[in-house]
Amino acid sequence: MKKFTYFTIANSIFFLVFTLINTFGIAYLYSIRNDSLYFSVGLLVVVRVLYILLLPLLAKYIGILGSKTSIIISLLFLLISNIFLIFAETSYIYLAFWVLANSLAYVFYFVPIFLYTSKYTSSETRGIQFGKIYSLVIFVTAFAPYLSGAMISNYSIQGFVVLLILLISVSILFVNKLQNIKFVYSGEIHKLRLNKSLVRGSWIESCHYSTRNLSIFWTLFIFVSFNENFENFGILLTAITLFSAFLNLLLGKYLNKHNRKDLVKTQIIFSPFSWIFRILAFNPISIFFADAFHSLNGFIRESAVETTAYDLITRDGHQEILDEKIVYREIVINIAIIITLVSGIWLATTFGIKSSFILGIIISFGYLLI
Repeated sequence: MKKFTYFTIANSIFFLVFTLINTFGIAYLYSIRNDSLYFSVGLLVVVRVLYILLLPLLAKYIGILGSKTSIIISLLFLLISNIFLIFAETSYIYLAFWVLANSLAYVFYFVPIFLYTSKYTSSETRGIQFGKIYSLVIFVTAFAPYLSGAMISNYSIQGFVVLLILLISVSILFVNKLQNIKFVYSGEIHKLRLNKSLVRGSWIESCHYSTRNLSIFWTLFIFVSFNENFENFGILLTAITLFSAFLNLLLGKYLNKHNRKDLVKTQIIFSPFSWIFRILAFNPISIFFADAFHSLNGFIRESAVETTAYDLITRDGHQEILDEKIVYREIVINIAIIITLVSGIWLATTFGIKSSFILGIIISFGYLLI
């Protein structure tokens, strides 16, 4: 299906850019702002706060513009935000513009992406389809950390931003091939708080995305362990990605042959251990194996959680309120991410960066409530 292929490629490139910003962009801000977690991870907290404040206000206009138009606007905001990153060292005002542009990029992106996922995937084959998406993500991103590290090392932040602009431009080409789905947003998300399937789906994804965003502290730990050398940092991340990539190819079929809920609940066992291994890591070899185990477990969780959550959120068949459901879901998930990042900053600044990994162990037990 051509539309699904275009969607998969466009979405994969966006999440690649998003991951690179959260890894190398935050590491760069950390290094130029005197190793400050407040001016690196803290800015991501502000991005998330603005996102959940702006999303309910702008969702109506996203519906009027249509999904394709909104995603293109989002990618343009993302492009603009990265240009501001070039000047982040010179003035705080550019950091403020970077935060605002990133927030708007989030606002115009995630509702349309959920709509496309709902349209182009089905419950019966969603495991296989998500397997294809994440396999492509892995292979597309494999050498991106190495390239990012090399660009920053050789050409400073300007080289990294040029790389991001090229990726965003390619993504726009594929987005342009998609349908422009429009919708009417009522804004009555308060009526959805008693929708059990929606609450369960949002809870699953809150656990998942909180853990995923907590990894920002882990990548900063690796960055510091390599004496803030961007090139060596990128080489290790590429090696880890390649090590995990081939194992993910079978996940889609595996998900469709096994109970997804059971797979999600395995995170109660594997996810805490992956964070314990990270706490115990102390040199490049132990960092490699700790992150390889965590990445493999993360890919399993990614497909299982997303598949289960999409099934739950769309279970009752009320497509006419799907947009309200998406906004509700995004608000719940991002409140969880904000709490996680704020707690992580406090622990890392008070007791050292590894203490923030304890949150990963605690959050993992949230899967017990599914």
